[in-house]
Amino acid sequence: MTDGPPVPGLRGRYGLQLHPFRRLQDQVDRLFEDFGGLSIASDDLSMKPKIDLKETEAGFELTAEMPGVAKDDVDLRVTEDSVTLRAEKKSTREEKEDDYQMVERRFGTFQRAMRLPTHVDPDEVSAEFKDGVLKVILPKAADAEPDSRKVEIG
Repeated sequence: MTDGPPVPGLRGRYGLQLHPFRRLQDQVDRLFEDFGGLSIASDDLSMKPKIDLKETEAGFELTAEMPGVAKDDVDLRVTEDSVTLRAEKKSTREEKEDDYQMVERRFGTFQRAMRLPTHVDPDEVSAEFKDGVLKVILPKAADAEPDSRKVEIG
C-alpha cells in the first residue's frame, strides 16, 4: 500500500520528497521528539514504538507496537489532554565472552508523549496489552465539545 504520489516541492527532514501521509508522520515524530522521545538519525535504530491514534465518536483509540517489552515494564500516564507512554525493553542475553558478529536488537528505555486534540476523561481510560501490542481506549470528557458562539461582523 502506498501513500499516493509525492507532493511536488514537499521535502522531509532529510530533503527527500514526501508522500502526503509521510508528511503527517514526520510532523508527529517531531512532536514526540519535543516531549522527550528518543531521537536517532535512522528510523531503523530508533526504539520509539510505532503508534496509531484513531478518533472515534466516543473518544480515541491508541495502539502501540512494543515487541519484546513485558507488560510490567510499561508505564502509561494519561491527563485530560495528553498521553505519555514509557517502557523498558530489557536485555535477555547473558554477558559472556561470546563473539557476536552482529547485534541489531535494541534494549533500553523509551518514552513517547502526545497532546490530544480534545479532552479525555482520565478516570475512564482502559488499556490492554497482548502479544507486544498496547491498546488504549480514551473516552472523550463531557466537556470535550468546544464552546462556540456566533460573532456578529460589523
